[in-house]
Amino acid sequence: MLKPFKELRNVDVLSHCKVRKAKDDDGKKVEIPYLPWAKCLNLLYDNGAERVRFRALPAPDGSYLFCGEEAVSQKKIYGQNGEVSYEDRRNACYFVTVEVEIDGDVYVMPYPVMNGTAVVYNDTLNQLRVSNAIQRAFVKCVAVNTGLGITLWEDDKETEDNGKQPDVITACTPMACKDHIDRLVTEKIKKGLAFPDLLSMLNINEKQYKSIIQGLQNASWLIGALQKL
Repeated sequence: MLKPFKELRNVDVLSHCKVRKAKDDDGKKVEIPYLPWAKCLNLLYDNGAERVRFRALPAPDGSYLFCGEEAVSQKKIYGQNGEVSYEDRRNACYFVTVEVEIDGDVYVMPYPVMNGTAVVYNDTLNQLRVSNAIQRAFVKCVAVNTGLGITLWEDDKETEDNGKQPDVITACTPMACKDHIDRLVTEKIKKGLAFPDLLSMLNINEKQYKSIIQGLQNASWLIGALQKL
């Protein structure tokens, strides 16, 4: 029989972890420990599990990818002479969902498909990243429901929301605003609201709308340029 949550949370998983390189909120390189799925599986059996199975649940289209609305964001490109340009990149809220069975108990966990801590764009989405997301979903599902490895998430900032504004402003900030505006406009149009009518309700014209979007892009460039000085 699998040990109880409070006992499993005290199992030393760090000695079984590997590390991946990433950057923190200040852009500094850090090493983040993660528990490989095979180690997680072995630790479950070492701690009393008798039968463990996990599988990715299929999306409505038959693939393993669940997907939110597609959006267009922009990637900043630096030229040889330091000039900055932007390239449209398409992405969406891609995630997988796994089902984990441990001794007859069944748990389900959704998990985002990411490039480390970075967003996966349509042109960088591949089978390896989907497979990695499935394996990481298994490990997190085990941690949340059994306690094994939960300490790896105890300081996870993504679970904290105390209403504070971020202290660090980067070139991504205005582009994040632009992306959010794009998503909201797309949602309204999909619900049947024509774009001219939307502008009318906002009491702005198309020229003013484009000026706002261009202003956000210019702000992103300016912040990036200043930070590079």
